[in-house]
Amino acid sequence: MIGSQKRGYGDSMFEKLTHYRDDVIESIFRRCAADTRPGAMNLSIGVFRDRHGTAPLMSAVRKAETDIVARQDTKAYVGPLGNAGYARAIEELVLGTDHPVLDSGRLKTAQTPGAGAALRVAAEMIRDLAPGTTIWFSDPVWLHQVDFFTRAGLKVAYHPYYDWQTGTLDFEAMLAGLREAAPGDVLVIHAACHNPTGADLSPGQWRVLTDFCLEQRLLPLVDSAYQGYGDGLDADAAGLRHMAAHMPEMMIAVSSSKSFAVYRDRVGALLLLHPEGGRAAEEAWLHMGDLIRGLYFMPPDLGAAVITRILTDAALKAEWQGELETARTRVKRLRQLTVDHFAETLPGFDSRYMLHQRGMFSCLPVSDQQRLRLERDEAVYLMPSGRLNFAALSEDRIPRLAEALKAIW
Repeated sequence: MIGSQKRGYGDSMFEKLTHYRDDVIESIFRRCAADTRPGAMNLSIGVFRDRHGTAPLMSAVRKAETDIVARQDTKAYVGPLGNAGYARAIEELVLGTDHPVLDSGRLKTAQTPGAGAALRVAAEMIRDLAPGTTIWFSDPVWLHQVDFFTRAGLKVAYHPYYDWQTGTLDFEAMLAGLREAAPGDVLVIHAACHNPTGADLSPGQWRVLTDFCLEQRLLPLVDSAYQGYGDGLDADAAGLRHMAAHMPEMMIAVSSSKSFAVYRDRVGALLLLHPEGGRAAEEAWLHMGDLIRGLYFMPPDLGAAVITRILTDAALKAEWQGELETARTRVKRLRQLTVDHFAETLPGFDSRYMLHQRGMFSCLPVSDQQRLRLERDEAVYLMPSGRLNFAALSEDRIPRLAEALKAIW
């Protein structure tokens, strides 16, 4: 038993937690879960829900999982670097089957428990190899994304990204801010469906940013969490594919949670593009395995096995692509319905900027005080940035959201 009297020396180490400051995002989830008011709406967490408010299990996932469980004859370890079949399937999904780096010897991939673990492994590798590196994020950004790097002891900085007045990406301000970055610094970029704003780089901006990173000697770390939810599987990966074809070195953190709706199974990957390839790339990959062993030993296998089955079976892959496209078009339709209803209910608020954004999210122009009023008075929960998740809405909830906003504006 740990305690000051039992240990016989000093104070209990747990006494240091008496002034614990609750995580702002997790506290929102808990408050909403405890809210028993009829019609309480959690529009914060980035999960896709159908018209019944359920986070559905994809049919292709169910079929693949049922088959795997029926045939599985071992639960032996798979090793820190995870499922090699999943790693290859994800490389081809993210980069395309004909990308020049696939068989160059420069690309190495480790399966991870979601993109969060991929980012933490990337942070550990950066700390090991270049501890003085600064990690650059957009302003605003998904707050938990930053935690993986600060908890690894790395310095972080922010560059301008979003114009709150127009609801658009301010690309010139972004580049101007990044001129403060030092050679070797890491730039975290969202591949598509920027979290939290939904404002993405255009194809032309991806090309300019690639040249900029080459000139400034920045290392891109692309976070691909929502492939398929913006303009489609290939369109959502076009920018990172261009960058991977031209950068000497790069990292890509991949989440399978959204695209396959396997949130609780924690499936992701970290792709490392090495400047040399060969034995040097192999050693970097093995070092990644050592880091993983020290962090969580190995990733869970079932979700990765399910996704591997889907991506390597033509019929299951086609079924999954159809289900993902249905989800994408639903989110896009909810965007349009929300903008239409806001125009009727909130004539002083021009929400048309939301139609130029992609994926699940947009940011509402609410102050922190207004956001808390939405919680207290209207039982509507948003992220601190005012992030609205269209995928958590339903047709019958949109009018209530508009009325709630009207009440606090």
